[in-house]
Amino acid sequence: MGSFMTRRRVLGLIGSASLLHSSGRRLFSEVTAGIGSRVPRFHAATATGRINDPQRPLWINGCWNLWILWNKDFPDGRGTIWLRFISKDLVHWAAAGTSIPKNTTPYGDVWTGSSVIDGANTAGFGRDTVVALMTMPCKPMGGQGTGRWYSNDGGVSFQFDSVVMTNPRAEDSNLRDKVFRDPNVRWHEPSQSWVMCLAEPGQIGFYRSSNLKSWKPSGSLQNAELGTLECPNLFPLHLHGPDRKIAGEKWVLLCGANGTASGFTTGTHYWVGDFDGHTFQPDERAGRWLDGGPDFYAATAFSRNSADPSEPTFAIAWMNNWNYADAVQQKGYIGQLSLVRELRLQLVEGTAIVRNRPVDAVRLLFSATILGKQQIVADGHDYAWPNGAAQTCCRIDLTMSPVSGSRPKAISLSVRGGAGYSTQLGFNPGSGNAFLDRERCGPIPKEGDAWNSRRSVPCDFTKPFSISIFLDAGSIEVFLNNGESSMSALLTAPLDANALKLSATGGQVSISKVKVST
Repeated sequence: MGSFMTRRRVLGLIGSASLLHSSGRRLFSEVTAGIGSRVPRFHAATATGRINDPQRPLWINGCWNLWILWNKDFPDGRGTIWLRFISKDLVHWAAAGTSIPKNTTPYGDVWTGSSVIDGANTAGFGRDTVVALMTMPCKPMGGQGTGRWYSNDGGVSFQFDSVVMTNPRAEDSNLRDKVFRDPNVRWHEPSQSWVMCLAEPGQIGFYRSSNLKSWKPSGSLQNAELGTLECPNLFPLHLHGPDRKIAGEKWVLLCGANGTASGFTTGTHYWVGDFDGHTFQPDERAGRWLDGGPDFYAATAFSRNSADPSEPTFAIAWMNNWNYADAVQQKGYIGQLSLVRELRLQLVEGTAIVRNRPVDAVRLLFSATILGKQQIVADGHDYAWPNGAAQTCCRIDLTMSPVSGSRPKAISLSVRGGAGYSTQLGFNPGSGNAFLDRERCGPIPKEGDAWNSRRSVPCDFTKPFSISIFLDAGSIEVFLNNGESSMSALLTAPLDANALKLSATGGQVSISKVKVST
């Protein structure tokens, strides 16, 4: 069996498909940014350090500013910093230094939060100051609180101001996790107020402020079935009808959640509903999962103009899972983020569904294209992949269609195969779903359902549907029908495992529009 370290690629934030062919086999002892990378990758010569949550990007001075939680000393030392990256296209990123170092105040290091551009100087630091509010340990105050920081240089560096919220249940001995964290702040134009959503025990709380300092509670959304909630986001989206025309506006509340009780795992959960500036009313109590895979967590949503729902809204997430995050790190994995995705709210059979697909600029990652032929795949007749299609890091696009109105019992698309390894995308026309199975994707970092269980999403086989697969050295991101559903997962196959196999049993399926981008 191989191992994480023998693959010679301690992953960091996702690197480009083309870059990974070379730099994926090198180790460095420092944080580096690679030319053409999706997001700069972290390489380390030892199994230390950890990437955690992405912090909501802001568009400042003609580029996106993304901050991430980074602890270069993990697991030997605690404490995270806000590490900054910049991009013009949400695909190519450059490292831009530390914006907030760790442990520079009596209240501890900085955790997840959000930043805003205070154009009207409501906070008193000056017009267009970048004001960030984030969770801090706040041990002198008994537990997690919200710290306020500000930047007068466009988010390059932040200065600490004060702790503006303290945990009201810090002394509650009945709580195992006194969660009071991950404030997400935005300006609500109709009520002329700053509004915040915050993760609390069994609920997401809502708050209001006129100055980003004095916060008053205004409501909550309670949900104890999803375990500890984290990283809430609240934002408006235009609702698109079946005719693709705008049918209104709705608000979306998403957060990191635990779906183990319902047979899922941790992931990004969301509700669609209405927000009046005080509290959020969901259309459906249960809500839905944004991504059907096991490794799409702590997502943050963002747009250039957060007050305009017609502006494209994007999301980026931490690709990991708290059920095995420590285990993969101990085997030499530093961490990575997902591709940036565009979110779209679509009315589907009377229900508002959030769809997600890669941003259009992702095409800039690839410099060559290999085309495959149209072919009928059936029992004993696998798809004949074109020369050069087997790649460790690439994008695979294809369309599956019924043949004469019929469909096979099962379709299997295996990627990153070889030497006993394979990651399987399965399609079950009879049950109307597609699944991701990584039980044989490589060495298993930690036994358990969170890693081994198949993850599935709905899929309509009565008509042609498209598949887009993004393979990286240590991950797979799958999108069906241009974002109707998605599945994201870490992989542990060695770099030389790149075989492809596409087969069908119990009938025929037409494979067309095959394209492998490298």
